[in-house]
Amino acid sequence: MSARPNPQSSGPRLVAATLFVHEGGIPLVRHLADPGDARWGLPSAAVRGGEPPATAGVRAALESTGLRVAPLGILEAYVQGESEVLVAYAADVLGGELQSEAGEEARAFPPEELPWGELAFESTRLALRDYVRRYFPRVRIPR
Repeated sequence: MSARPNPQSSGPRLVAATLFVHEGGIPLVRHLADPGDARWGLPSAAVRGGEPPATAGVRAALESTGLRVAPLGILEAYVQGESEVLVAYAADVLGGELQSEAGEEARAFPPEELPWGELAFESTRLALRDYVRRYFPRVRIPR
């Protein structure tokens, strides 16, 4: 008798995100499918089977913003409830133009003008806070 994996007990979903600066701003994306709850998030994607998380983060940046990035290293990992772990990478932009995908808006916010009250997830807020503290130490972050 062989044991089958139980998808219900496979653990939290792993998501990778990248944080980077493009033309003086930190790009964020929001899904426009539900205009009543269109909140900003990081360029992120679920890690596919066998895919390194850093590769998923690079893929997410390209798909969500049109920008090619190279990860510099892990910023931090954040637990979102019991169902998701976000691994955030600091990255450098290699090229491309900031553009929105169909059904999404991509926009680069100067660190002083981040939409703190309009973020989609607590993990997004925590990752942005850590990124701004590390790379823009003079910018004031609301509590």
